[in-house]
Amino acid sequence: MPEDKDLIIIGSGPGGYVAAIRAAQLGLNVKVIEKEKVLGGTCLHWGCIPTKALLHQANLYYEISRSSVCEIGASKPGLNIENLMKYKKDVVDRMEKGINNSFKKYGIELITGEGSLTEGGDVLCRYPDGGEDVFKPANVILATGSEAMSLPGVEFDGEYILSNKEILNFDKIPESLIVIGAGAVGVEFATMMRFFGCEVNILEMLPDIVPLEDKEISRELQRAFKKKKIKVLTEARVAEVNKKDGKAIVSYTRKDKESEIEAEKVLIATGRRANIDGIGLETAGVKTEGGFVSVDKHLRTSVKNIFAIGDIIDTPQLAHSASAEGIYVVEKIAEKNPEPINFDLIPSATYCEPQVASVGLTESEAVERGYEVKTGKCRFNTLARAHILEAPEGFVRVVADEKTDKLLGLHIIGPDATEMIAEGITALHMGATVKDLLRSIHPHPTLSEVIGEALEDVDGESIHG
Repeated sequence: MPEDKDLIIIGSGPGGYVAAIRAAQLGLNVKVIEKEKVLGGTCLHWGCIPTKALLHQANLYYEISRSSVCEIGASKPGLNIENLMKYKKDVVDRMEKGINNSFKKYGIELITGEGSLTEGGDVLCRYPDGGEDVFKPANVILATGSEAMSLPGVEFDGEYILSNKEILNFDKIPESLIVIGAGAVGVEFATMMRFFGCEVNILEMLPDIVPLEDKEISRELQRAFKKKKIKVLTEARVAEVNKKDGKAIVSYTRKDKESEIEAEKVLIATGRRANIDGIGLETAGVKTEGGFVSVDKHLRTSVKNIFAIGDIIDTPQLAHSASAEGIYVVEKIAEKNPEPINFDLIPSATYCEPQVASVGLTESEAVERGYEVKTGKCRFNTLARAHILEAPEGFVRVVADEKTDKLLGLHIIGPDATEMIAEGITALHMGATVKDLLRSIHPHPTLSEVIGEALEDVDGESIHG
């Protein structure tokens, strides 16, 4: 254990607060500086958690509305938005309370203020009342997260043009919504608002929606959206967003043709920008590149005692990635010799409908790396459980190495995909082969059987696929 155990973490999102708790468990003296008056960062308050809470209720509303056997009165069920917002807030509050309790349990000092680096690697904290202090910790972890990025020349106004923050707080469902960007944030909000009865159009600049996923999954999701009457235009480049007569008007170019589309609201979901301004990087001599803090394989910056994690470094901008990075860094500081993070094995989970989840390499990525690839696939509509749930859309796709039989990737689109991906995460981490997994008997009738069938299909031996 290092002699000087003082650690300061700037930021209390899923990277910062998890790092703080693990550091305290390892005996470090931890202070967390957070400029907001809440713990948990964007993920807990304006991102993952409130979004998924609303999506859960949207799915319930949709399922009841379309059920062939549930008769709720003479018309479709009503939606109590006041109760919906209270439910969302209650979920967030309970989770924040849990983090606060953990901080108290481990004696972690939480400081409300704006933290920044000074020359020499010290930390300046400016308090809301105008006062300030300088701390001289042995190590610093930067975990300042990211913020929603708009389009050039387009400003969020909170009324017509929304970011992920504003769209989480509504007092009525808009009649129409344009979503610009079809990554995870875009397709999740498109699903949510469509299920609440809103007319939704998606504009995506790239050829595929959820462009980081397997191409076949992107096409499957687009087909599913079409059935749900979510309109998708890919290769649509937005030129400008204007407001006129109580509507937002989006001008875009597609296939060399200029067009306009209007809606009550516009959600811009085109990516996030790392929060690296105003935290003293240049003053302390911390190098940046491409809008991110530069780090080595140990997530150490160009200044020896300063580390960076989460959305401010060029790794997956995911809460669980930030948490894993935070744990790795504090174990490194505490000289525990942690196993390096394999970023190929960071899973993704998207809560659209049908859900999308993946881990490992896609087929094209595996080919690019020189593997001789074999694949297997099984659709959910072969499963009794999927029909029981009235959710037969989607499939599982397995990517494996022909020479070694080693599993390289697992890709799922379908019901409960975000839960089922855990099997693939564990298998890939343990270096399992297809035959290793085939020895695992999946219970019947369950959705997980589709993974077994897809594995069997790798060698053309699927029973039901």
